[in-house]
Amino acid sequence: MMAATNVYFRIALALLTVVLCLPGCMFKSNTSYTLRRLSVSERAIFFHQATYNSLAYLILMAVQLTVVFGLSQYYLANAPVECISNQTIALAFYRNNFLHSLLPLEDIGLWIRNGLFMIAYGLAVAEFPYRQRRHKFSTTVIAFGIYMILSFDQSIGQRFHVITSAIIVCMVVGDVIYCLIQKDEEVAEDA
Repeated sequence: MMAATNVYFRIALALLTVVLCLPGCMFKSNTSYTLRRLSVSERAIFFHQATYNSLAYLILMAVQLTVVFGLSQYYLANAPVECISNQTIALAFYRNNFLHSLLPLEDIGLWIRNGLFMIAYGLAVAEFPYRQRRHKFSTTVIAFGIYMILSFDQSIGQRFHVITSAIIVCMVVGDVIYCLIQKDEEVAEDA
């Protein structure tokens, strides 16, 4: 049961990323003309999109937790009485690396990592259409997405992983900031 939720979570994460990358991209129409006509700066549009993306990933995690809790309740209702206790669900979240990473309970490092992942991935996904409108391709969203999918499952007390993830998040945020600053330099050179 839990191995399937792990796979479904990864598939949902990848599909949500694709869906969030599409708005604002120029495929058949030139959306940059429409965005330039708005009374909002393109940087503000970027940050609104990044906030929306981060909240979408938060909702994905909440839905995944709801599904896992529902499946756990189903298990408790159908399992033999000698196989369950009042700690069955809590113990499952400590024993299973995926469940522990999804809801770290007392592992503050993974709470911080999950928050950083949502913020950084929201920024990286917002950067994709931002660069695409400038006829550039962003590999940040792909590389960081692969890192998240491969390193999401962690056991209790993985401080090295949390530190490594924080460094990678800083690199992703630095890339996004560089992309936004680079745009200002291009405008200054054109003027």
